[in-house]
Amino acid sequence: MKILFLILPLLSFQFVNSQTKSDSLNSKIKSTINEIESLENKIDELNQTLKVLRKEQRNYLNNNDTSLYKNKSSVSSPVSEEYEKLSLKTSEEIKKSIDKGIPLYFHKASVTFNSIDNPEAYISLRNISEKTIDAYTLKILCYDRFDNPVKDGLYGDNNFGAISQETISPLSYNSGKWTLYGHENTAKIKVFIDKVHFTDGTTWRPSKGKNPTIEGKSGK
Repeated sequence: MKILFLILPLLSFQFVNSQTKSDSLNSKIKSTINEIESLENKIDELNQTLKVLRKEQRNYLNNNDTSLYKNKSSVSSPVSEEYEKLSLKTSEEIKKSIDKGIPLYFHKASVTFNSIDNPEAYISLRNISEKTIDAYTLKILCYDRFDNPVKDGLYGDNNFGAISQETISPLSYNSGKWTLYGHENTAKIKVFIDKVHFTDGTTWRPSKGKNPTIEGKSGK
């Protein structure tokens, strides 16, 4: 009986101590949940702000870029500032393309090779139009190092068709790689724009004298 009287206070103390620890842990969990909810609210606010800024940027481009494309030297603008960052030769080439109404400007082209040594056409270009592009197709002519056409066995020509369906906003860059199936001996390429599709549903096709081209080769 004496032992029981000695044990009961000890058990009571352990129970109270355990309850206190449990309450403390629950309090910490609740505090952490509140902090997470607060962070989530802040993230939502930042996302909303980002959407507004993007919308304002699109509106600015739509409302202000038309005259700037026509005359880059008359007004200080994002477009003219971009020109200043380019070399004089590149700037003049872009200006000529804009004056001709060409929506894409070739930035770079080269021939690379994938993991199984198949040739790929790497092409980088830029949307220099006033509208958003959501697709374009290219005509790629394939040659070997002797400048002989590399013809495929199916169609018997050296023409390879490429397509991109990525969205490109005004002034933005885009690049892609296309594996040149059927043209395995390709070491050089010559690239033409076939057609360009815009988000407003219109399509641009090159006319005579308005089809830019770029050449690239393998560095291998």
